[in-house]
Amino acid sequence: MTTRLIWQLSRAQERVEQIEARRTGPLVVSRRGAICPTRPEDILALLRDTARLTHPMRGHDDAHPWVPTGAAPAQHVRYRGVLNPLFRPRALAWLMPSVQEHAAALVDAVAAQGQCEAVAEIARRLATQTVLTLLGLPADSLETLLRLLARQAEFPRSAPFHADLIEYVNQAISTARPPGVIAALRDEFEEVEILSFVLLLFGAAIETTTAGIGFALFELATDPQLRALLIRHPDQIETFINEVVRLYSPLGYCPRVTLEEITIGGVRVAPLTELELSLRTLNLDGGYLITYSDDKVHGRPFYSFGAGARRCLGMHVARAQLSVLIAEFLRRIPEFTVAQDHIELNVGDDSTRLGPITMPLQWPT
Repeated sequence: MTTRLIWQLSRAQERVEQIEARRTGPLVVSRRGAICPTRPEDILALLRDTARLTHPMRGHDDAHPWVPTGAAPAQHVRYRGVLNPLFRPRALAWLMPSVQEHAAALVDAVAAQGQCEAVAEIARRLATQTVLTLLGLPADSLETLLRLLARQAEFPRSAPFHADLIEYVNQAISTARPPGVIAALRDEFEEVEILSFVLLLFGAAIETTTAGIGFALFELATDPQLRALLIRHPDQIETFINEVVRLYSPLGYCPRVTLEEITIGGVRVAPLTELELSLRTLNLDGGYLITYSDDKVHGRPFYSFGAGARRCLGMHVARAQLSVLIAEFLRRIPEFTVAQDHIELNVGDDSTRLGPITMPLQWPT
């Protein structure tokens, strides 16, 4: 059985389980003991409810919550008030030529080889380089950051490796240049807040974008008709990317904590109750396959970046990278396949599916 079919069957099974859970009632309990709403309308309303729900206050250490996601409600409002304008599409226009240049260079570097390992050679390098540029850090620190992040991922509990990454970020904060985000934050955030924000960006933005590129290339490598459609109609690439993001959401659920007693589906939920708001329930409500006809990809609503005031800051950057990379790849390598039958996923806890560990591709030269 091919990886493509296995993944499709897995999503179909997950969809069946979601429907069965909904039939049991508006709430179920997760393996972690959290309350999980089962109805899409309840999940979406709760994602948008920032008055009565907050994100668990977690961070890179016990003293410093993630900025902005782990902050208390009032602090979160302050952080997002500063950050949101910096991450709007118009504000990010300066970044796009760099993304285009790096995407083209990465594909050019492998095009004549007839093969590549797309996660390491393309996806992770583009995602990391984009974050460096976004932050205002020099391009020549790419290899250093890749090495630090690889060590941190392999040994997540290693205090020395974590300290090395902290040292790198602290140096970056002092040397970053405009128009990068760090320079824009110096007058707004304390240094420890910038540190927490950058570490969160390294962990969230790089891995999720890497995963998205890997999954997008996999879908095209295993579906020649879809690949041909996008080559004929590149205006459909953006919708295709949205569908990849919908079906391959790296985050399974958004954790929340109730600040007061609330009612979900007629059931009262006490204050300080942990909730798991399933993004995959929302996403798979639109179906578990990418479909297309009449030279159009069928787009459906997707919530992989969350919803409401806590929606992911980097959603526009992530989708832009995926769209640009796929356009550049198809322009230079119109025919390609996956070079092995089994693709192994990097699976985190119940909430995360971090993407393909490797994605070996091959094509005629």
